[in-house]
Amino acid sequence: MDKPVRRLFLFFSLLFVALVAQLTYLQVVSAHKLKIEPTNTRSIQDEITVKRGRILSADGVVLADNVKAGTDYSRTYPQGSLTSPWLGYDSLMYGRAGIERVYNEDLSGQSGSLGVVNQVTGERQGADLTLTIDMALQQVATKALGDRKGAVIALDPRTGAVLAMVSYPRYDPNRLDEIWSTISTDENRPLLDRATMGLYPPGSVFKMLVAAAALETGKVTVDSTFEDTGTYTAGGYVVSNFDNKAYGTHTFAKAFASSINTTFAKIGVDLGANALAGYASAFGFGKVASGRRRQPFSRSQQDGRGPRGSGGLRTRGGAGVSFGDGTDRRGDSQQRQDDEALHSAEGHKRRRHGASHSRTLGLGAAHHRRHSGDPTDADGAGGQDRHGNRRRFAGRPGRG
Repeated sequence: MDKPVRRLFLFFSLLFVALVAQLTYLQVVSAHKLKIEPTNTRSIQDEITVKRGRILSADGVVLADNVKAGTDYSRTYPQGSLTSPWLGYDSLMYGRAGIERVYNEDLSGQSGSLGVVNQVTGERQGADLTLTIDMALQQVATKALGDRKGAVIALDPRTGAVLAMVSYPRYDPNRLDEIWSTISTDENRPLLDRATMGLYPPGSVFKMLVAAAALETGKVTVDSTFEDTGTYTAGGYVVSNFDNKAYGTHTFAKAFASSINTTFAKIGVDLGANALAGYASAFGFGKVASGRRRQPFSRSQQDGRGPRGSGGLRTRGGAGVSFGDGTDRRGDSQQRQDDEALHSAEGHKRRRHGASHSRTLGLGAAHHRRHSGDPTDADGAGGQDRHGNRRRFAGRPGRG
């Protein structure tokens, strides 16, 4: 074999090896990812004929159900806006968001043993999901928030499971076709789940961090005394106490018990920015919590179809109300990274047992920035459409 022919042979041999490697990657390594890819229209069309599993609250209220038209199914949401935007939607036109997106494989019967059973029997049935949300508490929280822009979250303090989660403004997922053009451009961002995505100042809970830093560094003791006139100026800002109250002479213990803003502002200035930043980092600020951020829904298993309890949650946690500046200060790149970290369904390990393939899910501690999921939709503007296009609001994020 002369040299030119040998070179040509080697060139085509390398092309053949590259082709085999690419086919192996597509059909073995990336098979699952391609299967759930929104641009996979064959998969989308196939899922329309699947009877998706229902989504229920811990007290048995149906949050998402199906309507059949011929051989196809579409989603209906009996509670309307009461569970948006974290519940999300499943729409042929606008894609999926929230819980509908994060747990699509379970709801469409593609994951675990149910996926195998469906393939063998030809059954077109998804698994039901039961959340730890208590609808009675959800209604109370919704009424308490009213039409104020903000969020309310009630957690079980033992597990972090969400018992109620409300965001305002919100939307009715049953009316997406008629309201999409409005809600997707509304400067108030009703598609944004402020409970998990709104970036609010931590408020008085940050005083625990300041107290820990001050006590550990020896800046104060529980008996240290302070003088309060009702206001304190630092960095060009005037800090005042709740209801403009002045506490006069008091101890650090009293300042902690009464949550005196002015005293903690003085202590914070005395500690300095570097010390506060160091302690904040030690407490986990700015870090992705292991597991919890990437798996915003804690899950427990139960036998039988539909709810038979509250997933082990039998007491109600206190509702935390947050109002004020919910401005999303992240850049688009960081926003996308946070979105994917929150809503990536690939990171979830799923367990299943029982003939009915029903599951109980607990919405995990709300973080975030943003799976409630996605659960809410971390995109803040409807997730991805059926063609894989990321839907976002026009312009920069507005105030929360």
